Amino acid sequence: MNVYEIVIADDDAAFRSATRRLLQLRRDTFKTRVREAADGAATLACLTQAAPVDCLLLDNLMPGGLGLEWLTRFLQVQPALAVVMVTGNGDEATAVKAMQGGAVDYLVKGRISSELLEKSIRSAVEKVQMRAQLERQRELLRFADQHRLMVESLGAACRRLAEPVSVVTGSLEIMKRQDSPPMIQDVIANCCVAVDAINEFLDKLNAVCASRPTADGGADSDRVSMPEARQRVSA
Repeated sequence: MNVYEIVIADDDAAFRSATRRLLQLRRDTFKTRVREAADGAATLACLTQAAPVDCLLLDNLMPGGLGLEWLTRFLQVQPALAVVMVTGNGDEATAVKAMQGGAVDYLVKGRISSELLEKSIRSAVEKVQMRAQLERQRELLRFADQHRLMVESLGAACRRLAEPVSVVTGSLEIMKRQDSPPMIQDVIANCCVAVDAINEFLDKLNAVCASRPTADGGADSDRVSMPEARQRVSA
């Protein structure tokens, strides 16, 4: 069973104790470790401790600054924090502002039961985890798209280089058959070695491009292989 790390941020000690007792009533099905903070600075200290906080029950009216004023700083310290705003009766406007500022849910003092408290905390934590998972998936998609563009650019470069390299290869083959001085023959031989190395390198790059799957699950055929290009020139 998961243990939820909870911080109760409220300047009312009696409310913090009452909330702690409500959580203890659910201990058979809802395991929690609870820390308390009486103001924004103390709450910030809780969030910077070693153990990450799963959910923050945040009161708005606290000394040293409103909860809404601290909310952005709390989320900067721990972006994956699930914040449940705790408001007074009839203070729904504050709850709306809190939700706009990054809170996930809100509870109204005087209407909080142990069952509602557990449900709100569980839901808030799950929503934050889902957001984080979706963001990771979006990041993977962005990476995959960048990789696709890189491979496509590499394939285009291979296609552009295939023809001129093949022309050079064919020209060197013709020159090798000519009756040239030994020094020229040595130059031609060295050029052939260099061109063969370039062809081998382009073949390897082309193989990488060919391994990119297409939408129908096959291999990408929009390419010109090095041997094909050479055959076109020699023909």
